[in-house]
Amino acid sequence: MLIITKRNAPEEALDAVKEYLIRHGFDIHQSTGANRTILGVIGDTDALDAREIEAMPGVSQVSGSGRTTEPGDLPGNRSTGRTGILPSSSA
Repeated sequence: MLIITKRNAPEEALDAVKEYLIRHGFDIHQSTGANRTILGVIGDTDALDAREIEAMPGVSQVSGSGRTTEPGDLPGNRSTGRTGILPSSSA
């Protein structure tokens, strides 16, 4: 499950969301950008109510559910098979 905050959400709102998730036994992978923060929720999120989380102050959107067991399982961390190496222009 991914939780995306509203633009420039206050730190107190983000802390409340993280505390809620930790109280419910989940681990969190946090990615902080210039204007928004994305929380990747680690664990079996089927028991979480996305509507309840979306109603929390500072939350813009909640997407996905199911079981995420490792931080590498998050969509942004999946391997694309690309090496990131550009082909040589010499011929």
